[in-house]
Amino acid sequence: MSEVDLGGVYTLVDLMKMIGADGKALTCAQTLARKNPIVREVPILEANQALTHIGNRQASLPTVGKRALNDGVTTSAHKEVPVTAPMSLFEALSKVDEEIIKLAGSARDAVRTRKDMAFVEAMAQAVADEIIYGSIGDDALGFNGLATLFDSSTVYPNGDSSWYYNVQLGGGSGSDTTSIWAAEWGPEKAHLIYPRGTMAGLEIIDKGLQKVSGITSGTEFFAWMTQFKWRVGLYVQDERCIQRIANVETSGSEHTFDDDMLITALNRLPDMGENPFTRIYVNRTIRTQMDIRVKDKNNVNYNTVADAFGKPVLYFRGVPVQVCDAILNNETAIS
Repeated sequence: MSEVDLGGVYTLVDLMKMIGADGKALTCAQTLARKNPIVREVPILEANQALTHIGNRQASLPTVGKRALNDGVTTSAHKEVPVTAPMSLFEALSKVDEEIIKLAGSARDAVRTRKDMAFVEAMAQAVADEIIYGSIGDDALGFNGLATLFDSSTVYPNGDSSWYYNVQLGGGSGSDTTSIWAAEWGPEKAHLIYPRGTMAGLEIIDKGLQKVSGITSGTEFFAWMTQFKWRVGLYVQDERCIQRIANVETSGSEHTFDDDMLITALNRLPDMGENPFTRIYVNRTIRTQMDIRVKDKNNVNYNTVADAFGKPVLYFRGVPVQVCDAILNNETAIS
């Protein structure tokens, strides 16, 4: 197994077009795509620092005036505020006893790959969890995820009171609610980042045959080792590009999924859902509630189209709806 970069291009979908015939990267890509669309679809851009990314967020526009002949206008300038986003290093090691590989015979490569795929899935889940719920306050080695950045219904994006709030409240209460996310991804909008001069996405490194510690203290054996690394952070340059519908009840008949609130969320995005990198993220509970709505053939908000992997994708008013298992059903209602 050679070193494989699963995110060295703009998105994983782009990488699929460049994968070699050995199928090793293809297997990993399919695993990530099948379980964790949010780590597949979000653009990945190189940061301008080794440990953080430092950028600027527009705080106000310049003043525009009218003038008469032989008269002037007042000079003005737009204002920006600095924004710093940290990054995390996710890492894991897989070890497979050399005897297990020998016993596999001609299927030894497939056996090792299958065992490594469990680590690929675990890494993808960890990154997806961090994108949604990461909090530096809870883990100094992490980064702030969407739920931490957008945890209030009374905060304006970029501090701009002329825009709409980032968060709508679905009316639910207690600790059995969930959230729906609408994101307009892209440069100068919101995207993932990786440290300057390193590799983007999931890096898989074959460390070969290594001596490792056995289960019994003081024992050693030889195992085939694979190292997994994922350097990543979340950078939101324009907070208008993220919309959250929080406090959505996961059961019962009240305060569940509401089409009107999702329409509102899309219309509050800068491009109103028309940007091709706009996505809606829900968990399986909310997707089920949406699918039940789709049964109404007269509901013009929905349609289904096959994605690049041949899987049917639900669209809401032209925006793909992706299931993200990282979004929980036991969120505590916010205000």
